[in-house]
Amino acid sequence: MKIKEITNYLLNRFPLESAVDYDQPKLGFVIGDENREVTKVMLTLDLTWDVLMDALSNGCNLIITHHPFIYNATHKIVLDNEKSRIIEILMKRDINVFSMHTNLDVGFHGIDDIWATRLGLSNVQGENEKGSFLRVGEIQPSKFSDFYQFVIDQFDVNGARVVGDDEKIITKVGLCSGSGGREDDIMDAIKAGCDCYISGEVKLPAAQLAKYNDLCIVEVNHGVEKIVFYYLAKEMEEDLDLEGKVIVTKVNTDPLRTVIKK
Repeated sequence: MKIKEITNYLLNRFPLESAVDYDQPKLGFVIGDENREVTKVMLTLDLTWDVLMDALSNGCNLIITHHPFIYNATHKIVLDNEKSRIIEILMKRDINVFSMHTNLDVGFHGIDDIWATRLGLSNVQGENEKGSFLRVGEIQPSKFSDFYQFVIDQFDVNGARVVGDDEKIITKVGLCSGSGGREDDIMDAIKAGCDCYISGEVKLPAAQLAKYNDLCIVEVNHGVEKIVFYYLAKEMEEDLDLEGKVIVTKVNTDPLRTVIKK
């Protein structure tokens, strides 16, 4: 199978047009030759040196990232930094790179939908279209302290930052994966009538705004977006007859970790 067949499949599911405008030039097929035959595919949030080594050791010649590998303009490729060294190996070893970012966030069965599924939200509202990052759904009434422990368990993280009264009853939940914790995101959740809002990164002014408006917050970490790839890998194997050829990297590309005071 040619790489182009895989990238066309992904673009049909998550069209570039659904990505926000500033994102679109950075997405799609960004390095390599789509007419090459695929060996194996690696799915990852980010393309780091360790991920590249993981791809090479597993015989993958297509790396699919969520965060764009070339995000800002690159004017020089000098081998004194990680990105340039990665590009050198990509070109020498014929490794190809394809990226999906905000189009994967908002798309049908994309990251925001998968988060809602993972948390068992019912009556989920939110459009699978450009700029529609917020998902809102309902849960059985639950104390906030019980709910954030449930979120921690479902997302398999060892902790979370929270805002709000532990005794507050939560019934309506909003979420936005990644860095969805800006003040305008908080206002959207408030306007939607949410009791609690979940995201991967929350700014301090946004947290203060939420507290003032009695909106509980659970901040997991940005790396939790990786959950989508376990679902996507299975779907790609089934839809494209790639059984055993789609791998989710075991490399954790989010260096931030939660430590507990002793």
